[in-house]
Amino acid sequence: MNQSFTHLKIPQRYKKSQKILKPCQKKSKIGLGRSLIESCKVLLMEIRLSNSADKFLTKQYRGDPNGIHLVRLFIDEKLAQATNPTALPNCKKMQGAKDLWRWRVGHYRIIGFVKNTELVIEIIKISTREDAY
Repeated sequence: MNQSFTHLKIPQRYKKSQKILKPCQKKSKIGLGRSLIESCKVLLMEIRLSNSADKFLTKQYRGDPNGIHLVRLFIDEKLAQATNPTALPNCKKMQGAKDLWRWRVGHYRIIGFVKNTELVIEIIKISTREDAY
């Protein structure tokens, strides 16, 4: 199965204790006349979007810009920044496949593989509810 993917690198910001932070900002602490800056470690969650999913988003945007905007926001903010994307409330495991998952966003469905060890989500299909399965 040779599918080419569009790579989206979405940064997640972590402290050394691996807790999620909001975007890294310089925080100063005054001590002995010096300002200390907290350091943040940046890890990347990679989302791979198949050509068919990307094509669907661009074509569907003309007809339903608000719905596709919600899908894009979900992918960029919720899915990319989740420590466990399969634990989201709108996620279910697909029957008959080992690592295939489905996320509901409005009347759209996002279907993809999750590789937690590599921090990769491969989105293979985005479609309406009627055509998803």
